[in-house]
Amino acid sequence: MAAPVPTLLSSSRFGPALAKFDTYDIPGITVCEPSEREVGSSTQTAKGNMRLDIVTSKRQWRVETTHLPSTTVEAIYTYLKAQKLWGWGDWWCWRLGASTNTVRARITEWRETPLERAPQLWAMSFTVIEQ
Repeated sequence: MAAPVPTLLSSSRFGPALAKFDTYDIPGITVCEPSEREVGSSTQTAKGNMRLDIVTSKRQWRVETTHLPSTTVEAIYTYLKAQKLWGWGDWWCWRLGASTNTVRARITEWRETPLERAPQLWAMSFTVIEQ
């Protein structure tokens, strides 16, 4: 049975979706830092010479959200863990332009941080890596 899709964004205080993973809108984004990572290998010889075999470079994004209802964070986490097994999906963020400009990616380095004075609110942060 598929996890329910959060519907927070269309009528919530978080405004329009700034990112999406598969069918899940990611609300409340405060940070979305793009960077590039090299795909390949590197070795260093005893003399200090460096050998780089770079095949390509791929994009990645470091994402952080404001504190959201814990049910929203749990729904996204459950989907990623149970349905996707932390695998590949379609990622979109406003930096990619039109919402149809998605890339195959997966989410890693997941963290949840509850707000101490309001434990029902959690912030989440994660890294998205392009396939």
